Amino acid sequence: MPDNFINHEILLFLEKSLKETVLTFLPKKETLFLPPDYSKENSPVVFYDYIFAIEKILNTHVIPGHYSPLYSTKVLPLLADEFFEKRIEKLVKFFEAGDDTINHRSVKVLPKSAYRYFNSGFYEKKNRYNIDYICDAHGIRHTHLIESNDDCLLFYALTDKNILLLSIGTHKDIYENDNLRVLINEFPEFLDTLGIHEIKGISPGIEESGEILKLAYKKNAAGLPSIDGKTYSTAFRTFSGIGIDVIQIFQEIIYQIETASIAILRSLSKDYNLFVKKSKSKLSVKYGYIYIGDRVTKMEWALYIAYLEKIRLVEMITS
Repeated sequence: MPDNFINHEILLFLEKSLKETVLTFLPKKETLFLPPDYSKENSPVVFYDYIFAIEKILNTHVIPGHYSPLYSTKVLPLLADEFFEKRIEKLVKFFEAGDDTINHRSVKVLPKSAYRYFNSGFYEKKNRYNIDYICDAHGIRHTHLIESNDDCLLFYALTDKNILLLSIGTHKDIYENDNLRVLINEFPEFLDTLGIHEIKGISPGIEESGEILKLAYKKNAAGLPSIDGKTYSTAFRTFSGIGIDVIQIFQEIIYQIETASIAILRSLSKDYNLFVKKSKSKLSVKYGYIYIGDRVTKMEWALYIAYLEKIRLVEMITS
């Protein structure tokens, strides 16, 4: 039996688990856009689609919990205006109460783009992914304050315990640097959590915003913004239509699988018959564990892959 046999078996189980998770939230018409099932004959890049979809739902939806509001100096004065105060407080109550309906379409807290993932099939490589560039770049989200099709947006960011209310603007403001500037100047303690870091020792980033910044994100997503003369990294950057973070996540998963399988094989004699304990692993995969057994020695190993715990987070959103 070749040493890579168990790696392949783990990937087969992993692919099925991730696909089942994605199918719980993917729009029915977009299921036709998913890649072919993983096999020895095709490339493991089929995993990118599942990871992309999981990352997008986690970055655009709200994990039910109790979020305390923190208001920027741009939003705080608006609370004195009855028109804005009523709508902002209604939204804040959803986040404070841990209301698990917050992700429902009917509630209209999330923009329509949050419910779309793929624009075309696996073999159509160009513009396949429905990417929310400003959210991918800085974790800055938006919601419609009046109706889902209006042009009055509230921009905000989420941490584990807080909703940071940044500003009110229009769709034109999505590609401006103003909200990033608010985050940096008024909420510096949350920058690490959001994956935003100052980059020192390089030429200044993009001072311009609007259409220029929009083009940079969509073309190569290498447009590192410059705020007050300082250049900042972004939480997620796109490469050839898919996030570099997606590729890095999968590479880390492969590394963990290969490291674990090498350790297992070294602990065995020449006679072994490894397999994935599927029944047990199905129950534990959302906690990060896949169980490997040996039919010869009756030994068992628990392979921990931290990323798989995100399956449980998706369940919290979709349940």
